[in-house]
Amino acid sequence: LASIGKGGFGEVFLAENRDGNRKAVKIFTPKRKGPVAFNLEYDGMRMAEFAGVHQNLVPIESVGRTEHCVYYTMPLADSLREAEYIPATLHNVLTDRKTMDEEELAQMALDILDALAYLHRKQLIHRDVKLDNILRFGNVWKLGDPGLLSPRRQKKSAGTPGFFINLKSHRTDESDDLYALGKVLYCACTGMRTLSAAARALMVSIPSEGIQSMRM
Repeated sequence: LASIGKGGFGEVFLAENRDGNRKAVKIFTPKRKGPVAFNLEYDGMRMAEFAGVHQNLVPIESVGRTEHCVYYTMPLADSLREAEYIPATLHNVLTDRKTMDEEELAQMALDILDALAYLHRKQLIHRDVKLDNILRFGNVWKLGDPGLLSPRRQKKSAGTPGFFINLKSHRTDESDDLYALGKVLYCACTGMRTLSAAARALMVSIPSEGIQSMRM
């Protein structure tokens, strides 16, 4: 029905099934990033199925793959508008309202920490915690887009520039997700909604050397 989000690995569409129920569908094509990224996204979807269900993770309802694309469906988050569907991602909420009150900010942080704790207990790392991947469903915040989900101790870091640990010797672990969530909270507290070139440079410049103290 309409495009409702776009990222480096794919595009999210508002769709309607034969029963008239509306869903969000993310579609990823290999032409955009090549076969390696294509397989990475598909592996992330399979990891999400292994992770199972948690109240603070956006559920993946179905996963499919053709020779042209990988896709998965998920429920729709709240809408910020009545006349048109604008998903209530943290990015869009901050763009709409500029700031969040302390109570809502604390609840969002606790909800996402619960989601991460659940994944980490299963030895999985999300690797893409950011404003666009945190969505509101009623009074609950959920972490979505598991396309980079992987087992801990991967050799290569991955994620959105400004939100992942950029150290050559680093192996993926729980500190990656906690570091990214810290950046998210920084954005939410300061009202920084989007990562312009200047903002991305600022975010990348925040030291990650001290991240060793965050390891579990």
